[in-house]
Amino acid sequence: MFSKGSSSGPHEPEISVPSNKPQQSSMPSIVSANLRINGDLISEGDVQIEGTVEGNITSRMLTVGESGTVKGEIVADQVTIAGAVIGKVKARTVTLAQTSDVTGDISHEALGIEAGARFEGSCKKIDMSKKDMSPGEEALRKVSAATASSAGQSSASAAGGSGGGAALSAAGGQK
Repeated sequence: MFSKGSSSGPHEPEISVPSNKPQQSSMPSIVSANLRINGDLISEGDVQIEGTVEGNITSRMLTVGESGTVKGEIVADQVTIAGAVIGKVKARTVTLAQTSDVTGDISHEALGIEAGARFEGSCKKIDMSKKDMSPGEEALRKVSAATASSAGQSSASAAGGSGGGAALSAAGGQK
């Protein structure tokens, strides 16, 4: 802020350069109700969807509000859905609110479904404690590695595998 030297010239504002280390933000990135996005969203922080996203979402925490719609795959540490989702969801913790409408498979460590939530698909409990990283961190690492390697060479694949086996099928009904 204050610098030594002559003060005869006009004050020049300081420019701060963001560090490579992600900062914790108390404010989520918001896709408002009047916004429609066609493409993938990748965030190291929190994302709140009130509009429409047609594409995959990778974030630390994702909230799909009552007016929100997502058509694509979701990978995050925590996912709370109160709106509509068509696609796969993979997260450590998934919560389906009473107003949610989900069509797709859910891979989770912890799953909560409120009475009245609509869910059509299969859910599979996965043990993520054996991994060093959460699914959101792992996906972000893969995306970063693929981006870095494609700068000079061919792009690395960041696709995850799919699990097989028996899955629990659930459908929420209105009480």
